[in-house]
Amino acid sequence: MPPKQQIPPTTKGPQHAVPCPTCGHPNDFRELNEHRAETGDFAECDRCSAVMEIVAMQNVTVVHVRRRPDIQPRPREKIGQSRTISPAQMRRLLR
Repeated sequence: MPPKQQIPPTTKGPQHAVPCPTCGHPNDFRELNEHRAETGDFAECDRCSAVMEIVAMQNVTVVHVRRRPDIQPRPREKIGQSRTISPAQMRRLLR
């Protein structure tokens, strides 16, 4: 029976700091946007020069919001006074 082939570990991270699966050094892959990199392409670690294969890429949806000064926020409910005393307040009262 042939020995089982081990699958090398994969790492993942944000595009500007993908850790190398060999040494853990964060690599910047933002330049891949210009080169139209795809799954199966290869890259080299900036520190240890280990060859890495791109096994998956994931797009992230970013939501942009802005404040609307023409719409007033709902007033917050008033919170009643706390009925507990912190240990520091208790020590001051007992002096």
